Amino acid sequence: MELFISYFIKTISVLFVFGVLIFFHELGHFFIAKKLKVKVEKFSLGFGPALLKFKKGETEYALSAVPFGGYVKMAGESLNESKGKKGEFYSKSPLQRIAIVAAGPVMSFALAFVIFYIVVMTIGTASLNPQAKVGGLIENYPAQNVGIKEGDLIIAIDNQPINDWKQMTDVVRAKAGEEIFITLERENQTLSFYMTPKEEILSGGQKIGQIGIYPDVIIEKANPVTAVYKSAEIVGKTSYMIISGIVDLIRGKVSPKEALGGPIMIARITARLSEEGFLPVLNFTGLLSVILGLINLLPIPVLDGGFILFFIIEIIRRKPLSEKTQMVAQNIGLVFLIGVMLYATYNDRIRDYSKILPKSEKIQKQNGK
Repeated sequence: MELFISYFIKTISVLFVFGVLIFFHELGHFFIAKKLKVKVEKFSLGFGPALLKFKKGETEYALSAVPFGGYVKMAGESLNESKGKKGEFYSKSPLQRIAIVAAGPVMSFALAFVIFYIVVMTIGTASLNPQAKVGGLIENYPAQNVGIKEGDLIIAIDNQPINDWKQMTDVVRAKAGEEIFITLERENQTLSFYMTPKEEILSGGQKIGQIGIYPDVIIEKANPVTAVYKSAEIVGKTSYMIISGIVDLIRGKVSPKEALGGPIMIARITARLSEEGFLPVLNFTGLLSVILGLINLLPIPVLDGGFILFFIIEIIRRKPLSEKTQMVAQNIGLVFLIGVMLYATYNDRIRDYSKILPKSEKIQKQNGK
């Protein structure tokens, strides 16, 4: 029975994440289209055969079988469908069409902001303690072997005062294979230990010393006012991190094998986070919503950013690109995206998911010294 409940919760969590992401993104397109008096013929969560559908007014609403996507079908939304009637997508000005298309990514960012606003007030935000305080220990590393404990505060190395975590890290890294003398405070007592940092080699061949400690992580909850700033900051920093990752991927600094993941990876991570509770799943949904917004703004035909590019070109040329040109560009974009998705799915199948850790563990793993 417990196994059934566990699988049920994981399944519901995965459907929740995909459903929320798709619904709010498409809701952005739907809302602005309605505001600009464009006829919306269909609003679908998912693709393929409709599992559930009903019609209200001029719009049919559907829940479809394949949950990895969704769409808003508008009247006259392509040049070959447009008949010049009032209420068609192409009857609107290029700027109005840009507003409709851009509303999806904007709604994704707005959803992420709201999610992070909730998270920073309930879970809080994690930050590293600037002091050289031991937050955890790696097994069979020098620090654990000599008796250093979680909560110890390192105050000196080789009688040199240590003021913060970075200074301590720099000193230890420079002492690979050399004995060091560490002084620390523990429960108002001053203790000292001799140890030799373990020598490790980075991917670039650089040798560094490691004693096997994690930094102390401080969790702070925000009040309703500061949560506004903090949630906006998280959206901004997350966006910057994703854009930097895309740039590094294009420049070849990051392997596509490590960087690209698809629906399987998202489902696996969501399932694991569901074991920690609803709020970690919600936090992950916020991250994915930022990714969804940014990816859709890329100037690739068939994505929102590709259509925005078409309409900008139309404004410059004072006439739309020909139907043939748009179709060729969209077919190229579609082939490219299908290729990326197939590669990402292949990566998902061969990736070692045991390396995907809950957030709290991952912070420590990445910052272990």
